[in-house]
Amino acid sequence: MIKRDFLVIGAGIAGLSYAIKVASKWPKSKIMVLSKEGFDNSNTQYAQGGIAGVLPCSNDQVNKHVEDTMIAGDHKNDKEIVEMVVSEASESIDDLINWGVDFDKNNKGKYDLGLEGGHSKNRVLHHKDFTGKEIQDKLLRQAENLSNIELLHHNFALELINNKSNNRVIGAYIYNAESEKVETVVSKIVFIATGGIGQVYKITTNPNVATGDGIALAYRIGANVEGMELVQFHPTALFGDIGDRAFLISEAVRGAGAILRNENGEAYMEKYDVRKDLAPRDIVARANLNEIRNSTIPYVYLDVTHIQDNGFEKHFPVIFAKCKELGLNLKKDYIPVAPAAHYLCGGISVNKKGKSSLNGMYACGECSSTGLHGTNRLASNSLLEAVVYANQSYKNTLNEFDNIEFEVDVDDFWHPVINKNISLDLPLKELRKKLQWLMSSYMAVEKSDESINTMAKEVEKISSNFEKLIHSKAYTIKSLEFRNLLSISQLIVEHSKERKSNSGVFFNKDL
Repeated sequence: MIKRDFLVIGAGIAGLSYAIKVASKWPKSKIMVLSKEGFDNSNTQYAQGGIAGVLPCSNDQVNKHVEDTMIAGDHKNDKEIVEMVVSEASESIDDLINWGVDFDKNNKGKYDLGLEGGHSKNRVLHHKDFTGKEIQDKLLRQAENLSNIELLHHNFALELINNKSNNRVIGAYIYNAESEKVETVVSKIVFIATGGIGQVYKITTNPNVATGDGIALAYRIGANVEGMELVQFHPTALFGDIGDRAFLISEAVRGAGAILRNENGEAYMEKYDVRKDLAPRDIVARANLNEIRNSTIPYVYLDVTHIQDNGFEKHFPVIFAKCKELGLNLKKDYIPVAPAAHYLCGGISVNKKGKSSLNGMYACGECSSTGLHGTNRLASNSLLEAVVYANQSYKNTLNEFDNIEFEVDVDDFWHPVINKNISLDLPLKELRKKLQWLMSSYMAVEKSDESINTMAKEVEKISSNFEKLIHSKAYTIKSLEFRNLLSISQLIVEHSKERKSNSGVFFNKDL
């Protein structure tokens, strides 16, 4: 049995920000930070656009950012939460800067603030078009310099441990892929920061690790989970070069002047919204889908030809290089794009302090549901939410940490056996592909009563086939990961059944 004061599951902006803060405050404490794979593979790592925030030196106003967030979320947001997050943006951005994050500046030495869909002002700080990687690298470097933070890669959280008598989460069973052993970690505080659920769909901008692990873990031990039907599809993922993850064409590209065009080369967004190409993502994604339906090709185009002389390659070097790799000459060629699963607006329900419904467990980042996003997330509010809520959780920890004792009576044994040499790869791969294809077919940008009911039956069939596959066999990491994907699929279907009105990213044509 391993004892740690803090167990942080997930190593993106949310997990690392929290770990750095508690490690600095309590230098004698021990903090364990787990990454399922390497520390260079998280949703944070692939965030292109940036982090939204009203800076004191800008001509922006907090109330305008609040208003834009509320409008994007169809006013289903918790306004008190929106005001809190937006008001604390400057403080949290200062934390990132103090930790070494380098945001782009203009030739006058001021921050070069970008414009994205749904924003009425330029307020997005960025590092070219790989802001997430810049943040991840600098936070990781900061964490490595703190001797009381233990960074463990290839460690997979199997199950949370809770004391049912006091409704408290007291640790987790962890599989160490290098030692091939299951270890029991007991902690005073468990901080869930496992990111998104995109891999439940066939086409997603999320990396292959985004299998909803934290949400599934929390749900299995009775934590409140909400808003799982609110899956945001990014309107402009690069079409045709997918692999495990679709390449994202950042919202910031449209902020710089790019125009969506259909098969005939017509700019069409003015038909759907007065904000045209800078409408919120739910509107643009449905518009793109509609244009694709009325087309002979499975994508629309993003026209950047007219902005190539405005420093496009300098501002978007990753996007430019990717398009060049695919043989696109952006001075004359349009970029083929289509919607892809991108962000979950729901998740583990937390309060203003980041606390879940279970004692001793916090959740932060995409795996959490704070009330900030309403039914549709405003562009570049995700990194903001993660760093602000990591700080909120830290502040609340100040009030409780010194009064928490380690749990004494803990079952130091996780019963299922794990054996990475059991060959389930092929049938599991087929089941995973089938689940992803069905979810993309029935539970994507638009749904219907029939598609939701059909998917409910399909998930039951796949779950039954999965149980038969692993019956009397040892688990593998891939099969445990697939178990989490099944839980996420079931939750999306159940919550979609319960929703009785369309709003934001949720659209059922029968409502």
